Amino acid sequence: MLPFPVLLLAVIGGAVLLLLLSGFTRYIPNTRISIVEKLVSARGSIKSGVIAVGGVLTLLVLAACRTAAPPPAVAEPPPVIVEAPPAPPPPPPVPVGRVTGSSLNVRREPTTRAAVVGKARRGERLEVLAEQGDWLQVRLSGGSDGWVASRYVTRDEPCLADKPTAEVVDTPMLSFVEGGPKGTVTVEGDVDPTGKVVRTRVTANTTGDQTAAAVAESELTRMRFSPPVRRCKPVRFIYVYQRTF
Repeated sequence: MLPFPVLLLAVIGGAVLLLLLSGFTRYIPNTRISIVEKLVSARGSIKSGVIAVGGVLTLLVLAACRTAAPPPAVAEPPPVIVEAPPAPPPPPPVPVGRVTGSSLNVRREPTTRAAVVGKARRGERLEVLAEQGDWLQVRLSGGSDGWVASRYVTRDEPCLADKPTAEVVDTPMLSFVEGGPKGTVTVEGDVDPTGKVVRTRVTANTTGDQTAAAVAESELTRMRFSPPVRRCKPVRFIYVYQRTF
């Protein structure tokens, strides 16, 4: 099947040819503009005829050049905002007891007739798991559980839950210099149990600029951390800071 523009040209061309041959129209030559005018027109105005430029009817050119209207734009759906669920609250601190006796028997059951499964020394901190009468169920530092007489244990400050990793709790605002050196500076920092950086050392500097290294060290020094916790106590650790310039 012929394309629509070609078919339309053929139909209109045939109609004009029939009008010219029938004598109801006449052709008025012109060097720039040609007019095919109806004989029935009283004044022969251009409005009652069809204008052709360069020998090609304008009507035909417009029909051939007409293209299909573009399909309507499909409105994109608005973005869906997904909020991350809130982080679960940290577990409550585990109750802790401190041994006051010189050596305390840890028994399998809360009775003096039960077998001894371990010993706790004076000053040792024990996690308190449960309480039953004059007995406390405790967990030793080695991980085993047992029962001890509560009169030989005094309650201590709650024990922090063990935490194998550290988290950054305060990050300083970074500074940028337009046109400065490009590259990465790697700095190691010694962090004490309070979360404060006490020492820094540059281990790599691809910028080749000492000022960039000093900026990275200063930023690391101003950071604050929540250190790892082992056996109820925060411990010191090393933090590796990479700064890209």
